[in-house]
Amino acid sequence: MSVETLQRSILGITPRGVEARIDTLAGQSSCRVVVNGDTLAEETCSPGDEAALGLGLLLLEGAAAPGSPAPEADVSESCVGFRLEGRRPSAIEPGRVESGFRSDPAAVFDLMRKAAELAVTHASTGATHFAALGESGLIRCHFEDISRTAALAKALGEAWSKGFPGCSSTLLLSSRVPACFVIGAARAGIPIMAAVSAPTAQAADEAERLNICLCGFVRGERMNVYSHPWRLGL
Repeated sequence: MSVETLQRSILGITPRGVEARIDTLAGQSSCRVVVNGDTLAEETCSPGDEAALGLGLLLLEGAAAPGSPAPEADVSESCVGFRLEGRRPSAIEPGRVESGFRSDPAAVFDLMRKAAELAVTHASTGATHFAALGESGLIRCHFEDISRTAALAKALGEAWSKGFPGCSSTLLLSSRVPACFVIGAARAGIPIMAAVSAPTAQAADEAERLNICLCGFVRGERMNVYSHPWRLGL
């Protein structure tokens, strides 16, 4: 999905000297997610796609799980509201990903290349992260955002609202991977995660516990596999 950008006059300093030029900057906004009248989360993010962001934050915060239909989002300026039945638990604990889905390194490299090629705002601004879901060689949803958490939330929320199957998907990230991202992927039933950057030690531990194949430093035709290599035929 496209990200709002703005033009600004700047001074650039290079070995050749100082020159005036126009630079492209990513826009910034904020969004508050409200569940049954209570604030669940607030996120600094790129403007737009607030409904997807809100749905994804429901998953990341453990307020809902994608086994049921996605709730309707009430979007107003800088706020997304949801009405959930019953009393919201403090957090839904993720179970192990039961999908037996397998892929291979070549498929992961191909999906990461395609996801990176779609990151046009990063190419023009250097200010965004991307998160995408790939399946059967195709990128099913792709978001860029100034916030890595918001990018992930938007991708997970879009997949939930459109009914994309997490059980046969690969989650692709341009950012480093903290443990909370692995837990969010498990809540969405995603069996393989691949990131351009590194996972934390706790993220690798959670991936091992939750039956997720976690790959880091996915660049070109190189990567590190931190857990469950059997999902890649290794």
